[in-house]
Amino acid sequence: MDTAVSIAFSLAVIAYSVATTLYFFRLAPQTSERVRRSSWPGRILLLAVILHGFHICAASILTQLCPVASLQFALSLAGWVAVMTFLLMARRAKVEALGAFVSPLALTFLTASQFLEGQGVRPSISRAMLAAHISSNLLGLGFVLLGSAAAAFYLLVDQLLRQKKLGSLGRFPSLGALDRTSSQLLLLSMPFLTLGAVTGGMFFTQIGAGSPAMILRAVFGYIAWAIVTVVLILRALSVGSIKRWAQGTVVAGFAVLAILALYFFRAMGGAGA
Repeated sequence: MDTAVSIAFSLAVIAYSVATTLYFFRLAPQTSERVRRSSWPGRILLLAVILHGFHICAASILTQLCPVASLQFALSLAGWVAVMTFLLMARRAKVEALGAFVSPLALTFLTASQFLEGQGVRPSISRAMLAAHISSNLLGLGFVLLGSAAAAFYLLVDQLLRQKKLGSLGRFPSLGALDRTSSQLLLLSMPFLTLGAVTGGMFFTQIGAGSPAMILRAVFGYIAWAIVTVVLILRALSVGSIKRWAQGTVVAGFAVLAILALYFFRAMGGAGA
């Protein structure tokens, strides 16, 4: 089993790396139309996510830790959720270019998770409650990351159009497709972020013994949740512009990245939690 886990991890890293390279090639201005329309980046990314999923399952069996009840697999599972969401909506929403963001993101999460030590559920914490908290946060934060990536692409394309440089820098999704994708992902994230915030508040002092890193993660989590709430309300009331909504979504994405950075610093021997 240990050998199978190692092989799956290595192959997943290779597949994610190849997919990342191919997606960046599709954005290059000198790339031919045939290469832009190639389905190989998506196929290789699908292979990577299958290997990634097998690695999560096999590693959890090997370590006897449930993926949604252990912080060890939090980053890895978040990356897997992000890729699955992207693959399910990329063709329909015509935002395949986001693969240049999603592929390296998943690769980073997969490799970073290898530095995290396993942490089981404490006796005083309900397994069901902790599983609900971790899984809802993984889904919610994953959707926010993808939504912020679409919003960042929107701002980039909008700026390039204003400067009349879009044609010389390659092919990007339309502004309408990027805005719709960002909005849909924020709507998907809201119930999961809310559930994560509620369950997190119920045993806030029990996980990590109230360490500074744990408190910071909670603060950034609530910031992301608040920003997403405000952006969705402004969208519903048609207050502000699409550009302002996109900027707010990007800020929420940075809050999520701050949470992940805290996990990374913890893994590297930083502040405990």
